[in-house]
Amino acid sequence: MTQQAIVKSVAGNTAKVVVLRADACGHCAEKSFCLGCAKTITAVVKNDIGAHPGDKVTLESSSKHILLYSFLAFLLPIIAGIAAYIITSAVWDKSAAAFVTVGVFLAVFALTLIITRLFSSKDLEIHIVQIDRMGPYDKDGSLSESAVRRI
Repeated sequence: MTQQAIVKSVAGNTAKVVVLRADACGHCAEKSFCLGCAKTITAVVKNDIGAHPGDKVTLESSSKHILLYSFLAFLLPIIAGIAAYIITSAVWDKSAAAFVTVGVFLAVFALTLIITRLFSSKDLEIHIVQIDRMGPYDKDGSLSESAVRRI
């Protein structure tokens, strides 16, 4: 998965970047009224290529664990709820089975959220893979002195 961002600060081999939510909201007809479209996301990412503040960069994140986390967070609670209903409805009446089903669903859902929060932050590494445009630029479009010194 790739995304465009602007580097705000650099510390060692990490960079603090600001990502505009343009891709998700670019085609939305309600973007002038939507509170989510105007928000920016700030993240600390790995800066192995030496980006500097003001640079427009391309970020890349690994998505190999996304399907596993999606399964855990969404499908596993549903499967557990259905299994709980089938098992408990054979033993108890339907209303008791419904209460047990809801309890099992909520317990499994809470457990999977905790598990995915603990492990997803470790597995999801975001890297700067390309500097698209060096910045900052002067009004005439030429590189400023700070950017020229880097070249």
